[in-house]
Amino acid sequence: MKVIAVTNNKGGVGKTTSCLNIAGGLAKLGKKVLTIDMDAQANLTISYGISEKTQNHIGRVLLKELSFDEAVHKVGKVDVLPSSHSMIALEKKLVEETLSELFLKRALNTVKDKYDYVIIDCGPNLGKLTANALCAATDFIVPIHTEFFSFKGIQTLFSFAQNVKDMINPDIKLMGILLTKYNENTRTAVHKQVASNIKNSGNKVFESYIRQNIALSESPMAAKDIFDYAPDSNGADDYLELCKEIINS
Repeated sequence: MKVIAVTNNKGGVGKTTSCLNIAGGLAKLGKKVLTIDMDAQANLTISYGISEKTQNHIGRVLLKELSFDEAVHKVGKVDVLPSSHSMIALEKKLVEETLSELFLKRALNTVKDKYDYVIIDCGPNLGKLTANALCAATDFIVPIHTEFFSFKGIQTLFSFAQNVKDMINPDIKLMGILLTKYNENTRTAVHKQVASNIKNSGNKVFESYIRQNIALSESPMAAKDIFDYAPDSNGADDYLELCKEIINS
């Protein structure tokens, strides 16, 4: 079972969109997929048509108040472990708990034979919930909106991930940096410049990249992934290519 955390400590870079559509793409390719919303904003949860006020959410699983099976929602071909706005208070509880960074890893051990992939949507911060995701992950993906690219900011995330690797999870690795929200008219120049900057730093960049596509913004409002909402769109093509690359990585 591959556990992939999708993370960036900057907001608005396409983390939730990527989680929704990576999960959908992997399921379309025949994989058994679980998505986990580790962000108290609950945007991924809402994108699946699940109420952000749900009482069956990942926070209660971490605290052992619910089992995975009790909290999981089935949405099409994907299993979803939602978040809730009530999880805002969870970070404080986790700070007070010993070895709380391992709570998600502990919970995932109970379903390790059930899924091929677990996709985790992390919040735009490096708190206890993101630490849980990285401690449980086999890999992590970093989406970057090219207009917002700042390698200095990415370095903060990489340092955090390296600390997790050194202290708790020696097996975690960067699967790749994902370039998102390309403007069709400028993507070639932007892609080359940003990819060059990242590759020169020694970090892996996905060959696949996500073009700017209005359908990617619209599909969550319809509680659908891009494959159900606009199967012939650039967004569907791009995320399917990414999923094939993930499977072959």
